[in-house]
Amino acid sequence: EGGCRLGEAALADRNRDAGALGREAADALSRCLEAGAAVDKHLQDQLIVFMALAAGESAMACGELTLHTRTAMRVAELVTRGAVQFSVERDGPRHIVSCSGLGLGA
Repeated sequence: EGGCRLGEAALADRNRDAGALGREAADALSRCLEAGAAVDKHLQDQLIVFMALAAGESAMACGELTLHTRTAMRVAELVTRGAVQFSVERDGPRHIVSCSGLGLGA
């Protein structure tokens, strides 16, 4: 239970109502919270590299996996020549991404 990092945003333009932007961002954050995610869609792909390099088992709870995350997982598996393999377990709207890292130190 290491906490979570969640955030959302909506893009504004001159023709969009500020209230609608706020609702859009709030709805996206609400979906993330309802999924039981610990990291949002903007962070999940960035954590893949650190999970692959860390010692021992790493796991993160996410909402829907982004294409960036799936790509990062595949690239990490290829770069490590299969030494790191990611698994994704679906639990309703939540996805648990895990791997056993290489254990590389600083």
